[in-house]
Amino acid sequence: MLEELRQYYRSVGISAEGFACPNYPACSNGKPKFTTAKEPFVSSGYVNHTLPRVLFISLDSGSAETDPALKTLEAVRQHEEFTEDVLGLPKNKHWYRTHELAHAVLSKFFPALHLEQARHHFAHMNSAKCCENNPGRAQADGTLFNNCRGFIPREIEILAPDVLISQGAWGKAAVNGAFPELEKPAYFPAALDELKLIQVNDRAVIWLHTYHPRNGSFHTRNRANLP
Repeated sequence: MLEELRQYYRSVGISAEGFACPNYPACSNGKPKFTTAKEPFVSSGYVNHTLPRVLFISLDSGSAETDPALKTLEAVRQHEEFTEDVLGLPKNKHWYRTHELAHAVLSKFFPALHLEQARHHFAHMNSAKCCENNPGRAQADGTLFNNCRGFIPREIEILAPDVLISQGAWGKAAVNGAFPELEKPAYFPAALDELKLIQVNDRAVIWLHTYHPRNGSFHTRNRANLP
């Protein structure tokens, strides 16, 4: 999986090292703090498929390193899976909330899983690969998301999730229409209209759309139905 991802990123120009994206001039124009692509977080347990593969697709990274060597698959995994203090993260911010939701899903299959252990079993990708590094981690403008949208479907196919969770409108837009939608099974709660079944690599994949965790409605809308 990881080698296939590396080859794909190189082929389309969005690898962290050797970046050569054809959209770079349009995306970076007039943005002095612009940084190039960051590769996704793909945990060891996700690759090994020890639990169902839960893949998050979010917005842009908000802020990013300038050193490409710190943005490769290996470097991102080393930091997020083995260095990051999950329990020390701000509780109302994106990254803690992502771990919390990953744990809520994965603990249904492995009840002994602690929240801080969820990081060994999920993956996270951004729907905008580069970053404008806006003040206050403000979201990038639509140019990045629209230009990156063509990269997303193949990336998801290689990551082969069992559960896909989109965070925020641009994450949803990157998935919407990219894969055939299948008939919802009867066990899907009627109240969860943001829950769909899509076909990826000839497999049925559960797709749950949520607000981005920085949105105040993230943990209120339909929360009672998520289990």
